[in-house]
Amino acid sequence: MAVLGKKKQMSYDRWSSRRSERQGGHGGAVSDSVPGKRTLTMDLPAPSPTGPERAEAGKGAAPLPPRTGTGGAAAEAPAAHEAPAVHEAPKAGGHAAPTLSMSLQQMRTSDIPTTPQAGLSYSQVGPLTKSDPGGFSWVVQWKLSGASPAGGWIVQHLKVTADVTNKAGKVLAAGEDKAFGYWEAWQVNKSKSVTTYAEGGDTADDTYAYPQSGDDTKGTVKFMGTAEFYEALKLPSSFVADTSQPTGILPMTRSKPTLAGGTGAISHNLTATWDATGGDKTTKISH
Repeated sequence: MAVLGKKKQMSYDRWSSRRSERQGGHGGAVSDSVPGKRTLTMDLPAPSPTGPERAEAGKGAAPLPPRTGTGGAAAEAPAAHEAPAVHEAPKAGGHAAPTLSMSLQQMRTSDIPTTPQAGLSYSQVGPLTKSDPGGFSWVVQWKLSGASPAGGWIVQHLKVTADVTNKAGKVLAAGEDKAFGYWEAWQVNKSKSVTTYAEGGDTADDTYAYPQSGDDTKGTVKFMGTAEFYEALKLPSSFVADTSQPTGILPMTRSKPTLAGGTGAISHNLTATWDATGGDKTTKISH
């Protein structure tokens, strides 16, 4: 997220200013790069005054509106043709050999679900909003395909990369943003299929957003999320809410957690591209 998750009411401007204060400088400070690697700084040059300056992610961001369309769990594999029953000839002595038909039925592709029960998916909340060039906000709500018997947690791993240059070729942002690369979590109560936030009427569970860029810029920004629901999970103590982070009020950790028993991971991705150096400010979004 350039503010993501349930980053509740956490604007990009607030988060960026806090970050620059810790760096002992003004917005726009550029991180030192390591040879052979590229580092992204979210402190881009001041955007044009015609558009908003907010980057939001997760439940920690105040969402801008999103686009139509839904994302969801991977589609189930098409049912395979039913395997014919197979029987062996009776063995000597008159005793019938065991039938293989039941074993074959149990091994049919159609009997091996690709998406577990109570699988996770997401749906878009409102229209996707763009602030050309480069700016956007996409809001989604998490949903389970059935009520959770014991309650649990949705956990998402998020990475953000950006490659932005201006007309003169100066690099404004490059590579993976080190402010992200974390795991964030949303709780689902027992007998419910939506998050605790949505239960209270706040369906904007997760927001991917990026600030408007300059009229002489071109670039690509990618939000790459992998999310999964864990039934009856006791969230590890490493998950802590820190409103100074892009996750806002969501519990988060930067240490990879060891989690078991998930319903199957799904992708939650967005790519934005634009090239305003030739006069066309249109931002193209793909999922």
